[in-house]
Amino acid sequence: MFVVEQYCHFADLDGRDTEPTTRHLWLERDGEVLAYARLLAGDDGQTTLSRVVTRRDARAAGIGGRLVAEAVRLADGPVHINAQAQLAPWYERQGFTITGRFFYEDNMPHFPMRHDGSPSLVEPTGTTVTSGTATTAASPLAALVEASDLPYRIDPLTGDVGYIVAERQARPMLPSSGCPFCPGGLEAPEPYDVFSFTNRWPAIPEGRCEVVLYTSDHDATFASLGLAGARRVVDLWAARTAALGARDDVGYVLVFENRGPEVGATIAHPHGQIYAFDLTPPRARDELERADAAAFAEDAPGAGDERLVSVHRSWRAWVPWAAGWPYELLLAPRTQVPDLPSLDDDGRDDLAATLVDVTDRLDRLFDAPMPYMLWIHQRPFDGNDWPAAWLHVHITPLYRRAGTQRYMAAGELGSDVFFNPVDPTRAAADLRAAGADAP
Repeated sequence: MFVVEQYCHFADLDGRDTEPTTRHLWLERDGEVLAYARLLAGDDGQTTLSRVVTRRDARAAGIGGRLVAEAVRLADGPVHINAQAQLAPWYERQGFTITGRFFYEDNMPHFPMRHDGSPSLVEPTGTTVTSGTATTAASPLAALVEASDLPYRIDPLTGDVGYIVAERQARPMLPSSGCPFCPGGLEAPEPYDVFSFTNRWPAIPEGRCEVVLYTSDHDATFASLGLAGARRVVDLWAARTAALGARDDVGYVLVFENRGPEVGATIAHPHGQIYAFDLTPPRARDELERADAAAFAEDAPGAGDERLVSVHRSWRAWVPWAAGWPYELLLAPRTQVPDLPSLDDDGRDDLAATLVDVTDRLDRLFDAPMPYMLWIHQRPFDGNDWPAAWLHVHITPLYRRAGTQRYMAAGELGSDVFFNPVDPTRAAADLRAAGADAP
């Protein structure tokens, strides 16, 4: 269940299965195991319940509840469990209560919970009876998350993660006078080549949102930075990733850029941003759990065929086979590198050259500045081993033809299915033809 159904690939070999004080419980029918749980005795006298699992075709029959009730009876005292957040209401029905703050374990949301050890009986209907009296109804997941005082919320219907940042409603959409990013401006009082600073209107609190200024030239583009200028940006991305990733309250560092007013960029000066999350964001986590070397290797789909757009030694750019956006691009190194700080000098040069090349092609495509969204996915900084982590860059341009923006509306948002009006093979051919060296 943990590996296949929940994509939880983390090793759980803690060496405690064979300890003399460990107790293994299971329910079986006709010689087949239907449910399993493990009881661990702690040095502090506290018993911990773990690895509670019920076979899929045996669920909703009260079997899991009976197993937990038996585990509590055998423990003969208080029982602790780190329960997955979506199961916290179910554990409440078994007599457990939440004892602490919501947290992430193995990249999954959990609540610490405790049972006081009173005997309980779980009926097949799921109703918990203690001393002949039914327990109170379990709290809905939304209420549990709200009570945990998290900086973000998890929607109980969709599982979507959202930050409520009402204070950003008051942020200025345009500077009142002058550019705050030009030398001498509000955010950059001194001359600079590249520069980063803490966002004064953060989406995430506690200094975990930064702005990265690519150049002091207000009218520059990423392409006009050239190799040397782009390399300075890559180096700053790597340095800030390493610094933020070293914080105890940071689990993932997302580097990104919104270019153009069409995607909400309120200041034209070339810049990007960095968000340092305390969790691994769902989109990045999904990629890490699904991807393997085949997605980026030398023979990866699109990396060496008619959807290839650009190659700069160790880095390549291509249009994804299932691109959701017109002229969408994926950039990745030929050999596996987990994150920006791990890039060597040649790798940083090649990433810089590839970014200069493809952003120039996008601007040449319709002979106008191309609005786009760019983000970099890399290894999380949560202390876990992520063997599939492969540094890569996503770029989603907004124009599907000259002057015509591609919009995402209800059909796509409501289904989470993309409808791309530009064939990826055609998009790659157009981008190849838009290169500065094209005939």
